[in-house]
Amino acid sequence: MRFGLRIFLAVLLFSGWAQARVPLGKSLPDPPKPGLEVGVDRHRQTLWVENKEYAPYTLEFTFPLLQNVSVDCKVPCRFVVPPRQRLRLLRYTQISKKQAWHWNYHYQSRIGDYRRQSKKHLYQIPFASGFEVLIAQGYQGRFSHNGNHAYALDFMAPQGTPVYAARGGTVVWTVDLFSQGGHEERFKNHANQVLILHSDGSLGLYAHFMHKGVAVRKGQKLKAGDLVGYVGKTGYASRPHLHFEVVQTGPDLKLHSFSTLFQTSSGPQILKQGQKVRRP
Repeated sequence: MRFGLRIFLAVLLFSGWAQARVPLGKSLPDPPKPGLEVGVDRHRQTLWVENKEYAPYTLEFTFPLLQNVSVDCKVPCRFVVPPRQRLRLLRYTQISKKQAWHWNYHYQSRIGDYRRQSKKHLYQIPFASGFEVLIAQGYQGRFSHNGNHAYALDFMAPQGTPVYAARGGTVVWTVDLFSQGGHEERFKNHANQVLILHSDGSLGLYAHFMHKGVAVRKGQKLKAGDLVGYVGKTGYASRPHLHFEVVQTGPDLKLHSFSTLFQTSSGPQILKQGQKVRRP
């Protein structure tokens, strides 16, 4: 039986492992709207942004209208705004004082710093030491783990199983609003999740926590092995499981997932579908 899990990063479907052919999930909520405020200082003729989030954001500006106006950056203008900071981004100038001038701008934003390259890291199995867990869907699954989102994992675990940080970092956001799950369309955007920013700029996504099962708060610093939450089946899901994916914003301003090496009781491994693994 096929099943699906579409999140803001990827469309995730179970690939039908022989002993677990049951739907797990399809859809997670979109990430919360970022706390970015962009404005114009007309006195200083500058464009500024305030990033209220706990992660850097990449912003790219275009200018549909630049009539008798120049800007002091190469269009499209791209900036990285550090967390919890307000910056002047660019200055605009009237070219001819004798002519009318008009301008406007559009921008897109993406969490993360597009200039950074993720470093190789040995991740921890996100469960208690000795707990055996099944990889229900691995990397490059035939239903959905492909393209920019090829490197996601589904860990099958009972409802309420504690989930621990696979790597230390800062909690960027949490979603802990939902209490139900199922196959109906109404559950598509009703899954609880946590996003953690790592030191190299990559982001770890943990999803499908149970109702009130998120144990961290936005801005909290975590070490590998700290409690993150409890396995659930909120959202478009029929079985409790943990979705885990590591992503980073690329130069194309898209989020890309990539393979992660895990420390298991059998040594460092790239986890595969159908495999049962334990944290040492």
